[in-house]
Amino acid sequence: MGAYDGIGHHEDVLFCFQQLRMENVIPDGVTFVHVLSAYSTNQKQTLKIESKSIKEHRDKREDFNKSPNNRI
Repeated sequence: MGAYDGIGHHEDVLFCFQQLRMENVIPDGVTFVHVLSAYSTNQKQTLKIESKSIKEHRDKREDFNKSPNNRI
């Protein structure tokens, strides 16, 4: 998991952790560090994507509202 985390394969870290849990393996502290790192990075990427989508939607709405053809 450390190797996956080191090369940015955060989804693989989370998948391996899920596999450990399903097999009732108790992870050590190092494992948790990699899992937290992967989860944190994944959340940041998700937030960036969501923020970008919201901004694009807002920009499109503003453009729509500025168009004279869309006024009543």
